Amino acid sequence: MDTSPKPLVSFDVGKPYTIHLSDGNTFKAFVHAEDKHSTIVCLETIPDAQLVIISSLNVKSVSPVNDNREKRSWPSNPSIDFARLRQDQERAVRDERDKFSRLGVGVSSTAQVIFDTLSKTLPCQWEHDIIVILNSVRLRPPYDSKSISGD
Repeated sequence: MDTSPKPLVSFDVGKPYTIHLSDGNTFKAFVHAEDKHSTIVCLETIPDAQLVIISSLNVKSVSPVNDNREKRSWPSNPSIDFARLRQDQERAVRDERDKFSRLGVGVSSTAQVIFDTLSKTLPCQWEHDIIVILNSVRLRPPYDSKSISGD
C-alpha cells in the first residue's frame, strides 16, 4: 500500500496560475512541467520569468489566472526524425567500440602511445601485448627496432 502523501492540487501544463503556498507566499506562474510521482512542479514566474521548482505538497491552493495579458503561445512539439536518431546512436556506439578496440589491455603507457602513433597511418591491432601492423608485422615489447618481426 502506497502511504506517501498526495498533493492537494493538480496543474495543467502551459496554463498560468496564482499559487498559494503553505508557508504563506503567493505568486503567479506558468506551469512548465509536473511530475505527479515525485510531486515536483516546474514553474515560470510572472512577470519576471524566473524558473522555480517546488513540491506540489507545499501548495495550499491554486486558482487559474484569467487575465488576457497573461497569455502565452507555447511552441509546438518539434518533429523528431527517429531514423536519423537511430543512425546517430549506432554511429556513436560503433565509434566507441572502435576506440575501445584500440586500447591495449595490460600494456604500458609507452606501448599505447606507440600503438596510437602507428595507427594514425597504418592499420594496427593488439594481439595481447604485441602490436600487429598490416596483419603481418609484429612489434613486441620492449617496442624497439630489435623487437620487430614479419610473417
